[in-house]
Amino acid sequence: PQWSTPDPLFSGSYDELYSRIATGQPAASETADTVGSVDDGLQAAAQVLQARYEFPFQSHACMGPGCGVADVGEDSATVWMGGQKPYSLRRAVAKLLGLKPGRVRVVWVAGPGSYGMNDADDAAMDAAFLSSRVRRPVRVQYSRAEGTAWDPKGPPLVVTMRGGLSAAGEVTAFDYEARGYSGRLRASSTEEPGDSLLGQMLGGWKAKSTNRFQFSTETYRFPAKRLTSHLLPWSQALPTGLRTAHLRDPDGMATCFASECFVDELAAAAHVDPVEFRLRFLGDKRDRDIVSAAAKRAGWEPRASPNPSPGQTSIRRGRGIAYAPRNGTTVGLVTEVAVDITTGRVQVERFVVAHDCGFVVNPGSLQGTIEANLIQGMSRALHEAVRFDSTRVTSTDWLTYPILDMTEVPRAIEIEVINNLPERPSTGAGEPATRPIAASIGNAVFDAIGVRLRRIPFTPETILAEIKKSNSA
Repeated sequence: PQWSTPDPLFSGSYDELYSRIATGQPAASETADTVGSVDDGLQAAAQVLQARYEFPFQSHACMGPGCGVADVGEDSATVWMGGQKPYSLRRAVAKLLGLKPGRVRVVWVAGPGSYGMNDADDAAMDAAFLSSRVRRPVRVQYSRAEGTAWDPKGPPLVVTMRGGLSAAGEVTAFDYEARGYSGRLRASSTEEPGDSLLGQMLGGWKAKSTNRFQFSTETYRFPAKRLTSHLLPWSQALPTGLRTAHLRDPDGMATCFASECFVDELAAAAHVDPVEFRLRFLGDKRDRDIVSAAAKRAGWEPRASPNPSPGQTSIRRGRGIAYAPRNGTTVGLVTEVAVDITTGRVQVERFVVAHDCGFVVNPGSLQGTIEANLIQGMSRALHEAVRFDSTRVTSTDWLTYPILDMTEVPRAIEIEVINNLPERPSTGAGEPATRPIAASIGNAVFDAIGVRLRRIPFTPETILAEIKKSNSA
């Protein structure tokens, strides 16, 4: 066969991708939480700060690839699947095969878990389609490379932050502008055949895509504040390995990374302790309490950042804080890091978490859930970014998509639970502790070496490049 050369589908690199996102024409925009006039606040400021934060495609990279088994007859079908939502898959299989939903049985079996849709539904849909053609039971087992390359990806995001400070160090304006792709182009369940890779490849099926705008969720009471989110069209998303979907705490880590790192930048420019700065402007009592509780448990000593530690070795230590509310739960996180300025390696030494999710039914389960959030989130902050060239995804395993390993686990994770009272409704803990991790680590690195990291992941190469740039400046 003589194969044609495909047209480029993607940007060739993250530099190119982020540039395209930052300058592309939005398909939809939304503004929220507007207070006062941001333009007037910036105009009146004695000092104006601006920074751009960049967050990559990230993968579910599950412990095992997807597998589906189907036995399709003339007027009925049985499908075995290991995904999250067998009821919606049942509807999609029925539509694909032209059967009534009552004639389709989906049997759930334990598979590699994920927060958000992985490739399990795709394998099951493939199996159902193939079995309907050969009238035999069919098992579809993806390879590691297929599962990692083709699973739905958390979307990339570029956030431009602007802020104004008065001569007295008070915030005069806070402007948040996010640009990216909706994380629900691949729906949060398989409702339609078009939500699967199979449906996209067959053509004629539409996905149940929706817009998911990407806003930060802090409660800072600045005199002028504006949050804007732009969603760009992403026609390549659905039939390729870069289809965007929800990943643990959808968009939360990315939006908090930009917002909480920039608040830290404002505090540093005002020469104010980061905890004191947050408490000065936070409008919600629960949020102030959570920041105070995290700082107290960590033994936080008030001072401005950065504060590079002197010494004869190449190791510099620092601490950082970030906080985030999520769906009624609020988390404050203090991170202590050691940065080797000769290698660029970051070692997270200690996490201190203040966690308010209302009444806790099972304390042991809560502790394990928070620890799992922190370790997975730490992996995403330090290592994870889906690699690609102009035609395909090149992250196909844990060498090309590296994750955290046991040598990097912090020596201590301390958890302070507050408002654990029977009269307080339980508000959930499955995802909130993921949200502030990247910001807290980034702020700790700045405290340690005086260099701002504005692109995830914080790889040694990125840190060395930023140190070199800072030294040159």
